[in-house]
Amino acid sequence: MLLMETTMLARPALFLAAALFATTAARAETLTPVSTDVAYGDLNLSHADDAKVLATRLAAAAREVCLTANPDLAGKPEMKECTDTAINLAMAQLVNRLDQSVRMHLASDTITP
Repeated sequence: MLLMETTMLARPALFLAAALFATTAARAETLTPVSTDVAYGDLNLSHADDAKVLATRLAAAAREVCLTANPDLAGKPEMKECTDTAINLAMAQLVNRLDQSVRMHLASDTITP
């Protein structure tokens, strides 16, 4: 049950940021990054149902931040690219937090071989 460690972290939320798709350099300078937190502290990610809940939350948050950052993407193929990128970034954070949590326990004096 290693994935349970993710529910015990001090900040049980993933930071989800939209990938911004600028069509021109001028537009890129005017874009403001959009982000949101996705809570998962109430979930036990070793259970399939809870993992599905997190996936649903991530997908909804990704759509929200992508449309907020890029309203012109609605209904375009680039929308999927934006949401996929945002979800991939959030999942990388989750993996990193799990890795940090495990390494913290490996380094503690409470674990004996």
